Amino acid sequence: MRVNDMNNLKGLLIGLFLLGLILYIISGKMKYRASKYEFENRTGGGVVEFDSFESANKHQNKGCFAQLLGVLGMLLMGGSGVLLALIFAMEGN
Repeated sequence: MRVNDMNNLKGLLIGLFLLGLILYIISGKMKYRASKYEFENRTGGGVVEFDSFESANKHQNKGCFAQLLGVLGMLLMGGSGVLLALIFAMEGN
């Protein structure tokens, strides 16, 4: 590959890594807010209380979405990190 193409590829991989990091951080904040809500709305019996079924369903969906964002962020960081490491290792030779 030409040097210019290699630099473009590095830039793309660094961008993907940063995007994965941002998604992972957003996921963590979403999980924190969900845990705080559950803590503040727990009954004496230890059950989380919701106003309606729709509210409970919405809360569950947000938790699933946060989990999905976290996994996607980790995959982006891991995949782009490995590829960056390979590129830098090949340049060293």
